[in-house]
Amino acid sequence: MRSLVINLSGATERLAAFRAREATTGLHSSVFPAVDGRRIDQVPPEARGLTKGEVGCFLSHRAVMREAAEVGTDWVVILEDDVLFWDGFAGALTRAMTDADQRGMRLVQLGWVPLTARPHRAKLALERTVASHLVRRAARSVRPRLQVPAPQVVDAAWGWGAHCLMVRGDFAGQVSTFLEGSMLQPLDHYMRLLRTLFPGEVGRSRFSLAGQVPSSESSVDPGRRGMRPFQTDSRGRIVWAERAPRQTKI
Repeated sequence: MRSLVINLSGATERLAAFRAREATTGLHSSVFPAVDGRRIDQVPPEARGLTKGEVGCFLSHRAVMREAAEVGTDWVVILEDDVLFWDGFAGALTRAMTDADQRGMRLVQLGWVPLTARPHRAKLALERTVASHLVRRAARSVRPRLQVPAPQVVDAAWGWGAHCLMVRGDFAGQVSTFLEGSMLQPLDHYMRLLRTLFPGEVGRSRFSLAGQVPSSESSVDPGRRGMRPFQTDSRGRIVWAERAPRQTKI
């Protein structure tokens, strides 16, 4: 399986830090050169409402999708260099690929940040209960066909972020073509729209398998630092940005 990490040319310290985090995942990502927002001389007319960094982010991901389209039908993992892998990422990734194949999905958001500014503790607790192995085993006595291990991939709306996703090579070309249109909003809005355009083929992991280093500057949106107030880990627990990678259970 191929994996690509988006990294600015010359950002060697960021790349070294990424390599150290990646070492636990079993991935060996090839570097894909990011579009530097600071070096964009002229923003496209339709993108005047975006920062140069947002334009750089958009163009970087459009280009990396073109690259992913060259691998045929295999899965490709696409990463940003500030990705923060949660514990158990390697095993969760394998399960996600299996689940996605069974469901016929071709684009899956593996790392995401909740859309809400404040955590919905009750909803997160309910989701963890639904995914609990013991609860599902007990429920199987009532519903014998229930799959005991909760599906890793679900047909649900995307969260924020494009720092960790996987795409089938034969679908990456379609994503790239879709992104060739007018650049009216930041990348996240377009990626969320893909689920509407390709129902059943675009999904996300049940719980986020990867976050983002909260203190780092965006690699493709220079000047932007910090994350939303909280992230969630691979078990649906709240991780406060200022404490990452330390995990706080609720």
